[in-house]
Amino acid sequence: MSHAFLHYDQRSRVAAILTAVLVFVACFTQPSRAQDALQLWYLERSPYYVTEADGSVSGIVASPVEAAMNAAGIDRQWKQSPGARQLAEVERGTAFACGVGWFRNPKREAFARFSKPVYRDKPMVALIRADDEKTKAHPTLESLMRDKGLAMGAKNGFSYGGFADGMIEALAPKQVVTSQDHKGMGRMLAKRRFDYLLIAAEEADHVLAQLGPLGEQLTTQELSDFPPGNTRYLMCSKAVPQDLIDRFSQALNTP
Repeated sequence: MSHAFLHYDQRSRVAAILTAVLVFVACFTQPSRAQDALQLWYLERSPYYVTEADGSVSGIVASPVEAAMNAAGIDRQWKQSPGARQLAEVERGTAFACGVGWFRNPKREAFARFSKPVYRDKPMVALIRADDEKTKAHPTLESLMRDKGLAMGAKNGFSYGGFADGMIEALAPKQVVTSQDHKGMGRMLAKRRFDYLLIAAEEADHVLAQLGPLGEQLTTQELSDFPPGNTRYLMCSKAVPQDLIDRFSQALNTP
């Protein structure tokens, strides 16, 4: 056996040992995505998301999501987060997280992954002042938005679903944009900061009750051109594997 062969064989052994060491170190130093808890981001908003005294989250959107996560065996952690921050983090694409109950639109589809629908809203209504006869005279969303004498209260970064978003883009109604939640927007409406806001029917009665005497100054108005309610989804960062989202979707008891 030649000295050259022995030298080569020794180098091969050293290389193999170094490779094994590097693999061993990587296994114990690299975080395992599969072992991370999926972050479920939500914004406290009854009746959709309600934080209970024991820290669990329930509601007409949260409860079916929690049930499907249990059925799919997905480890998760619910965490409150402002809507604008959820959207920015999902768009950044590095967080192992999903925003719960978001609407789906083409802009969001460019940077996010979506589950099957987790809930379908009832048709949206307008929240208006009870004494505002000018606003009451509009039976449809289109006629309401064509009236340039009226201002819509709009939540910053909020999607109202394909129909209303398309109407806003096409008709460009006057808007007062705010970061307030719907309760805060109800106060602004009562104080005449704007003339109407769009809200899901499920949420309207809850908001009016929260406002107490101030809520008695407001009322809801059905808009006959609104289609059936928008569907809500998990909107996930691209860091969430598609197969995990599929597992969740398969466990949902929704169409």
